[in-house]
Amino acid sequence: MAEQPPEFYDEADYEYGGARHVVRLDDDVPTMVADFGMESWSARVKKVAGDIHRSLWRKSNRWRELAARRTRELCQSRAETERMRAERDEFERGQAEERRRRRRQEAEQRRAEAERQREEERQRAEEERQRAEELERVQAEDQRQLAEYDRQRADYERRLADWQRMYPDQF
Repeated sequence: MAEQPPEFYDEADYEYGGARHVVRLDDDVPTMVADFGMESWSARVKKVAGDIHRSLWRKSNRWRELAARRTRELCQSRAETERMRAERDEFERGQAEERRRRRRQEAEQRRAEAERQREEERQRAEEERQRAEELERVQAEDQRQLAEYDRQRADYERRLADWQRMYPDQF
């Protein structure tokens, strides 16, 4: 439980009639009585000083309570911030891991695509080589057949010339 304020201060600082006054609280203040027109100056000043002190004490208690509440809120807020930071860090780690996994997967896909393209290129080159070999083989066969035809034709023409010489009257 909070402590109770004393009844009054030894000195009071308050505003009266638009001017600020600091009054020492003792019983012999006759000049002040004349200024304020009060009969029981000491009692009045003590009451005002006590009111001021109680008000300040309540305000200071309120400020202490507010400070304690704010401290609790800050601690809770700090804990909440730490929790949120941990959640954010965990989320960011998950996101980074997801990005790394996606990049690895994309790199693997690119490697597989490049391998597939290399395989297709190799197959095309092999097919081209086979077609070229087939073409060379066909051309060689054609050349061989043409040479054979030319040889047979030359042989035929030679024999024909021989026949024409041997039997000129039949041609």
